[in-house]
Amino acid sequence: MTKVRRLKDRNDRKPLYKFLPLTKYQGIILDDIVNKKGLGEGVVRLYKRLQYDLQDKLHYATVSGKPDKDVALVDDMALEEKKNWKNLVSNYTNLGERGYSYSHGGKVYKSVYHEYTLERPTKVPGKFHTEHAIKLRKLLPSRNAIEDYISKNPRHQRDRPTRNNVAGGIRTPLKTAIKAVLTKKPFDIVFCDSMRMPACEHYDDDVVKLSAEDILSAGAKKPIRKKTTYRWLFLCVDAHSKLVWVKEIFQKDSLSAGDLSGGYIGQYDDNAGSPSSRPQSDATFKAFTEFVNLVNNVRLQHHVRKKGNKRGFREILPKLVVHDNGSEFKREWIQGMEKLKKKHAGYFSETVTPHGRSQYNSMAERHIKTIRRYFYSIHNSFVEQVFKRDGQNPDNVKARPLKNWHTAEQKGTAAVSKSDVYDWVLDIPEVLKRYNTGYHTTIKARPIDVLLERTNESAHDKIEKRIYDNAYDPNRGRYRDVILEKRLPGFTPSIPPKVGDFCRIKSYKSGDNNLKWENSFDATRKLSNKSASDNFSKEIYIIVEIKKIIDPRGKKFGSTDTYKLKHVSRKRKVHPRGFLDRTQILKIPKDTKIYFSDLNKEMKVQDYYKTPVSVPKLVVEKEKKPKKVKKTKPLSEWKSKEWRALLNDKQFKDEGGRWIIVDVKYDPSEKLYWAVYTKIGAKNIKKNREFTPILELLEDKKVVWSGGLDVKKYARAIK
Repeated sequence: MTKVRRLKDRNDRKPLYKFLPLTKYQGIILDDIVNKKGLGEGVVRLYKRLQYDLQDKLHYATVSGKPDKDVALVDDMALEEKKNWKNLVSNYTNLGERGYSYSHGGKVYKSVYHEYTLERPTKVPGKFHTEHAIKLRKLLPSRNAIEDYISKNPRHQRDRPTRNNVAGGIRTPLKTAIKAVLTKKPFDIVFCDSMRMPACEHYDDDVVKLSAEDILSAGAKKPIRKKTTYRWLFLCVDAHSKLVWVKEIFQKDSLSAGDLSGGYIGQYDDNAGSPSSRPQSDATFKAFTEFVNLVNNVRLQHHVRKKGNKRGFREILPKLVVHDNGSEFKREWIQGMEKLKKKHAGYFSETVTPHGRSQYNSMAERHIKTIRRYFYSIHNSFVEQVFKRDGQNPDNVKARPLKNWHTAEQKGTAAVSKSDVYDWVLDIPEVLKRYNTGYHTTIKARPIDVLLERTNESAHDKIEKRIYDNAYDPNRGRYRDVILEKRLPGFTPSIPPKVGDFCRIKSYKSGDNNLKWENSFDATRKLSNKSASDNFSKEIYIIVEIKKIIDPRGKKFGSTDTYKLKHVSRKRKVHPRGFLDRTQILKIPKDTKIYFSDLNKEMKVQDYYKTPVSVPKLVVEKEKKPKKVKKTKPLSEWKSKEWRALLNDKQFKDEGGRWIIVDVKYDPSEKLYWAVYTKIGAKNIKKNREFTPILELLEDKKVVWSGGLDVKKYARAIK
């Protein structure tokens, strides 16, 4: 390639062309990453990933040195990538500034280079000095070439994120955040949330321990393929390093549930592994402790590799955990976090997003979109390659693994076959690897490098400054035009709200088109009338605490107040969690007259609040309905509940030992009811439990039941 450029300045060396077009081999590299592996990343992140992998490596020699020709391949890889590759070629020649050449397979390969002509101005006006320049091509494509490739990629065109800036231009100040999330080091703030995924069936290897008699003959462990359906992922994001971790969450009963022991946080009771006592809150809390332990294990391994021993290593623990008020963050989560707060003073503080709004958990919500995009990109790539392999006819598609795919176990073809569901659980390690080793534009580094401080550019103090500049830099910061506490005409009260003032809170309505009239008798029903009415709550609240938020740039940019509220009725135990900003409350006069149903009269708000709690509530007696007579359920319709009531604590003798049944489980994959039992006197923990189908126990003539049991009747029923 030869280009001519007349330079205005003698020191100007920029060539005429905008970018060098991709060579054939560079196109193959991008096609493998974007189409075959389904990377699903933008231009900047893809360029930085290739820059980290390829660095300053020169382009491999092509046939006759032409960019549109092939490189030499051996075993499906470039010849130059093999060790001692020069011994595999003939006539190797060093061409100086033009690289090298060699012969292989009857063809001549030469280095790829580009040349251009520079015309530099001389001291004589109107005369120029001509200079020829030659530069060897690098294996790394230019950023503009990657942008050109991505813009023409059909899958990227369809999956590209949308934008909401209608007129474009300068970014406007944010409308849903008071200030940016600023941190100094990893685990200062951790955002958590759950994300929904398409249902998938994942096969786990469950281990069943055999009895002592079978150890010599069959071994101590026997793997069983267990199919589990997953629909949810639990996500954690470190606000400083942008490190992301996800874990599949299982919500249905199964024969056994794995136990998780915390290496740094502490060990947990084996009895918690019972499927019936493990709702999503328990599984979510155990996933969170697994995330904390995993981060510290990775840091410990890096420290040992760098220092040679564990001396000087210090674990890190989350100082603040931010999450919403979902069901997965209740019950066992609350109990577990309370234990961690007592054990580790100053850590594991919680911020629960108030009023059920996702804007307070913004970092987790944004990363959910990104991580889901990674999963879908991988799935789309898998399906497209299956179609290329088996054809577009769904009848010809076969459930078998793809060649050179990141997991050999992936066989699902959910896009064309309902009977074989795509297993996204197998993609979790690949998604985490891709995201945590990808370039992040805010911190200008890779999350894993920031966590481990691998380079000077990923030092925590530099990352802290980049996060601050990204938000508050006067020229490009997202909050550069934000001034707090500006007056809102027609909304801001003349006297600011203070502690003791009464207010209503903003109502958040469903986004569907199923409009309904207001229900005056049900104040708790979710509203669905758009913004036509009831934009603020019927209930009245009182301000009990005010917290002032000052702009990190200084007081000259203003400050704003946030408010903590309590229901005016002191009988109410549930109040809004967290602090609300000024747009989420509406201050009302104290002498507003409202009808209060518990007192059955209309009165001023301030008078109602002063009314003693002991005032009796009007009770309307309801007619007592006759009790329904429970019908006896036929044995053929019995479920786990009935079998558990019959067999729990039943004892039997078998093979010289005495056993007691502790539970009954149903296996949907085999459609069998299983008895869970332990030896009498043994502790009811996982390692002591045995599993046998109920029908097999009832039909076994060697089993002797204590207290008598009509085994024939129940065996007929369960059949």
